[in-house]
Amino acid sequence: MPTFAVCVLGAFSLSRQGRPLPAPAAGKPRSLLAFLVINRGRPIARDVLAETFWPDAPLEAARRNLKTALWSIRRALRAGGCDADALLVADAGTVRWTPDTVVDAEQLLAAAKNGDRDGLALYRGPFLEASYDDWVTIERERIEHAYESLLAALVGGDDGADFAEALIARNPFHEEAYRALIRRLLADGNVFAARSVYRKALRAFAEAGLEPDSSFVSQFAQLAPRRVVAPAPRSGAVVVIDDLHAMTGTARAALAVLIEAYGETSWGRGGSSGASVAMLAAAPKHSR
Repeated sequence: MPTFAVCVLGAFSLSRQGRPLPAPAAGKPRSLLAFLVINRGRPIARDVLAETFWPDAPLEAARRNLKTALWSIRRALRAGGCDADALLVADAGTVRWTPDTVVDAEQLLAAAKNGDRDGLALYRGPFLEASYDDWVTIERERIEHAYESLLAALVGGDDGADFAEALIARNPFHEEAYRALIRRLLADGNVFAARSVYRKALRAFAEAGLEPDSSFVSQFAQLAPRRVVAPAPRSGAVVVIDDLHAMTGTARAALAVLIEAYGETSWGRGGSSGASVAMLAAAPKHSR
């Protein structure tokens, strides 16, 4: 059984037999330790580490920086009562992390591969969220993709609605997540919430200049806004606004300007939901 555990998703932490250990200083030492742990048991050339973590520095300067970062890691390990030289073995040419170690990111990747929902609890935030090293960015994207893939796989299951909101928050164009959530809400008799989710989906696509699949639109056609057209109080066309409660603050401000300009407003109920509508006569005040 591994003695050490490292959490690199969200807040960084290092522990030994369940007991928290002091973590190296944030930045390069912490990122370097994570890199060594992920590549544990394999000697890594010092120059490879120097070029990976300080790519813009001259090689000699990068080597010195590496030496300083390794010293910081050893100091943290010693502060936790560990034999730093046994855990972090280094010679003139290579560096190696020796103990078997549990890494939450690796557990999440394995769970995503197997479609194991327990892996979702492992995700507490981006991989090494405070680091922007090139290798971290690549690994972060890989883990984010794995996490989203796991959510998508679970959304496709019988209880997919349980995971739909988390997936929509990450990918607002995932139609299957919207489908699962809307179906659950309709099954629960919550038509108002189902309509809200449906409109959220349509807005997301529209704002991105995209269109949802026609099957998605037709499946939930009963949730589409219902328009009510009534004769204007005076001659001219009518401006109809659906569902005032769903309007954003900006839209409400625009409505106020219209009311001020056109003056005459009637209010009514329309559509299967009984949504409020405002009907504005098309002739402006100053033209009357």
